[in-house]
Amino acid sequence: MKEIILGLSLAMVFASCTKNPENQAKENVEEYITTKMDDPKSYESVKFGKLEKGKSSYQDEEKYKKLVLEYNEIDKRVSDAYDLAMSMTHEETIKSATKSYNSLASMRSSYLTQIDRYMKTYKPVDIFKIKHSFRGKNKMGALILDSCNVILDKNLKVKLVQ
Repeated sequence: MKEIILGLSLAMVFASCTKNPENQAKENVEEYITTKMDDPKSYESVKFGKLEKGKSSYQDEEKYKKLVLEYNEIDKRVSDAYDLAMSMTHEETIKSATKSYNSLASMRSSYLTQIDRYMKTYKPVDIFKIKHSFRGKNKMGALILDSCNVILDKNLKVKLVQ
């Protein structure tokens, strides 16, 4: 009888030592947030939302964001090149500006193809999401209230803060 009670007691001790996923996620979020703050010692957790399981989205991936950013930069250059070509009056200058426009437009098309391919081949993975509100001091020393949506990977490590 003593051995059964001892065994149950040990099982409860081990079970209480392991963190449940929600507590582990909160701990990881707090650790991540404090490393990014201007004054980590001023961090004060206000509220956590419920830990929700979900699937990742290509829109949250760095590669996709980089492709879109590069596409937008090229698109602006294409627009500027078109405006320049349309404002020219000398035939040789028009040809040069048009050639530049066509080259940039081709690059823009290439980025669109890469983005489309990335979106079509992206395979979502399991993630977790949690909302978090907290207080902390900014660079000026003022105490501010901030909140964010945090995306964690399947191991509950912070992947993205929005």
